[in-house]
Amino acid sequence: MSHKRKNLLDELNKLAPSEAEKLINQYAKSKNKSVPKSLVITYTHDIEKHLDTVTVSCPYCQSTNIIKKGKIQHGLQRYQCKSCCKKFTKLTNTILEKSPWPWNVWTKVLCEMLHFSSVDLIMNTLINEHYVVEITRPTVLMMVQKLRELFVYVPKPELHGVIQMDEMFFHESQKGIDNPTDVLKSGKRRKGRRRSEPSKYGTMGNEFGTVLCAVDEVGHAIAKHVCMGHIELDDIYLNIHPYLKMLHLSVQI
Repeated sequence: MSHKRKNLLDELNKLAPSEAEKLINQYAKSKNKSVPKSLVITYTHDIEKHLDTVTVSCPYCQSTNIIKKGKIQHGLQRYQCKSCCKKFTKLTNTILEKSPWPWNVWTKVLCEMLHFSSVDLIMNTLINEHYVVEITRPTVLMMVQKLRELFVYVPKPELHGVIQMDEMFFHESQKGIDNPTDVLKSGKRRKGRRRSEPSKYGTMGNEFGTVLCAVDEVGHAIAKHVCMGHIELDDIYLNIHPYLKMLHLSVQI
């Protein structure tokens, strides 16, 4: 091995895996070449390493009575459930299953989403900051949608101190459905209508879904769909009370 190559390897070993990956991506882009398959294997191991602290259980029956069952493509560990006999990996039934992107790309997309970046801005950031050599807009949009669907599983915060609340109304819509359900008459159907068509029940009528937003003095927030039409005090109590830290709070509506 030449002295120059040895020095280069020494410098690479000093870098964090994500920084070394960015450097390889930058080099591949400058040479107009794709990322080698060996790096894809590294991506898979990188994701699996971040899940080392997660207790492995069967994604099908939730049993922890499992055994190791060899490895699959890219060297990912495979397991078999002794209860239902199904095989799986740590990534089975997750958004990372069969993903060609490493952990830091997913976390960067999530970080940009939390800063309200558009899909185009996220795509350009991933490329310009050398997280990836290239990536398409539909791929970024797919990643954003998968992450957005997981937000519903994030535990709700406890609200402290002074809480401010406000409501927002959204006209009920069932876009793309040929025979929409009538929200005012259980089990009935209604005729289709344009979204811009005004409601005969008024702006706060029963055709409008009411979303209640509550923010406490430290910035913790909760937003929930609470009812159709005008909101009542009982709706506020039933939907916000479970998240109150203390019973005696000053509430501003």
